Amino acid sequence: MAGNRTVAAAWLAGFVALLAAFPAGNAAWAQSSGGGDVARYTVFIVVREPVAAQRAQLQALLKADGYPSHAEGENEIALVLTAADLRRLFQAHVRFHSVEAGASPGTRRRPHLRNVTIPPRLRGLVEKVYFDPQRS
Repeated sequence: MAGNRTVAAAWLAGFVALLAAFPAGNAAWAQSSGGGDVARYTVFIVVREPVAAQRAQLQALLKADGYPSHAEGENEIALVLTAADLRRLFQAHVRFHSVEAGASPGTRRRPHLRNVTIPPRLRGLVEKVYFDPQRS
């Protein structure tokens, strides 16, 4: 009996760890803010060449505006923004569309950005702004 409890406890611990690795529901793209129900989106920005110099300058400008970011990959930075921040910074709107759920039946809602406008002061630094549902 004690052996069965140990196996069950180990299985349960592994299952809980697996569940913790996946976001709740179908909202991999949105994280809950600590104090409310405001959705936050991970936004990726492709930095223009030469990346090393441009990335540092772009991150400094965004930080000065109150949008901290971090390096992501070789030529990108990532920001976590609310829908209001996206409108303020890029005049973009978050829209949702349904996509097939993959291995499970049904569809899932996925966000995408519409009407992204890169501000003039960032145009020489930013190549593209997008959501990446595989990494968000």
